[in-house]
Amino acid sequence: ISAFTSLAGDSAGGDTLSAQFLPLVLSTSWQNDDQARSYLATALAPYGVSASAITLRVADHVVMTSRNTQFPVTVSNTLDYPVRVKVVVTTSNENRLSVPQSDLVTIDAGESVTVNVSPQATANGSVDAVVQLVTQAGNGVGTPVAFVIEATETGKVAWVIVIGSGV
Repeated sequence: ISAFTSLAGDSAGGDTLSAQFLPLVLSTSWQNDDQARSYLATALAPYGVSASAITLRVADHVVMTSRNTQFPVTVSNTLDYPVRVKVVVTTSNENRLSVPQSDLVTIDAGESVTVNVSPQATANGSVDAVVQLVTQAGNGVGTPVAFVIEATETGKVAWVIVIGSGV
């Protein structure tokens, strides 16, 4: 229930689920705890999230042409209810290239949303990265995706070439 509440960003919905199912689980009429757990698992199954229910897509190779640039990450929600997630990117070398996490984004049921991510490079080169969705409580959702970010200063190099050609 807390995982659903964190994912859906709906504390009222979590309170409703708690009020609906927990009293029955705590009933003394169960012959053993396994029966109560089985009931709860069955009752809450529609509110569970499989790894394929919320997915993300990102290019396999992202090229940064300046130290501060953006690239898109598409998040798709195939659940029957809206979800609220953040896009978190971790890199193999946070000192050379870091990526602040996104704000919470709401993705309606059956919809896709593109979130622009803004990496910040302090040096050129390729860095391995992994993008992951997390709930507002920090719980991972879906399957992480690995990709490569390449930081280059081609914007400055292009200007140098243009100026050099003009001279």
